[in-house]
Amino acid sequence: MAFDEERKLMVVDVVGTLDECRFTYDGLHVSKEIARQFYKKTDWYRDVEEAKKTAGTQGVKDWRTICKSQPPKLDAQLKSIISEMYMAAANELIDRKLFDVPRLEGIIKNYRQYMSEKK
Repeated sequence: MAFDEERKLMVVDVVGTLDECRFTYDGLHVSKEIARQFYKKTDWYRDVEEAKKTAGTQGVKDWRTICKSQPPKLDAQLKSIISEMYMAAANELIDRKLFDVPRLEGIIKNYRQYMSEKK
């Protein structure tokens, strides 16, 4: 809740972070969904899904105790793209240059190129 310029009560929301919201830009995710999609292609993700099923059928409270593997490190190039994406989004949301990174448009271009190279 907030007041408008005439002090009338109104309902508002916040622009969240890239962790809270699933923003898209030019049809691509600009959020932690990028990392999720990376991990969904790993053996670790399959092990997690199997551990969750096994935990459910065996009554194990914490599936992590029976997962066969650990998550792999995020690809270094993708990690850099995601990091720059967060910083560029902060710059553009507040219209100030807090971080020395390219504009979001350029980072999205780099991300699109990264994805085409990984296919």
